[in-house]
Amino acid sequence: MMERGSQVRLGPMLLVALLSAIFGGVISNILRHLIPGGILHDLFVQGVEVGMAPPLSLNLAIFHITFGFTLDLSLLAILCAVIGLLVYRKVS
Repeated sequence: MMERGSQVRLGPMLLVALLSAIFGGVISNILRHLIPGGILHDLFVQGVEVGMAPPLSLNLAIFHITFGFTLDLSLLAILCAVIGLLVYRKVS
């Protein structure tokens, strides 16, 4: 049986990863305008968009529902998420 202190709390860990990735995305967008084109720009700032394009749309005459999501992943956002998770594991 696992002790109470050794259980992995998935909720806070996912929240830290998400907030860290969002922070990395914000930094990436700021650096996109500050760093001129080149290898650093391509490596850290340029991202890959993953998601549904175009979004799924359902029209049922009385209401219209649209489902969709897009993730803009950059190396900086992924690095920030990993660093955030490492800090979270060290602190908790």
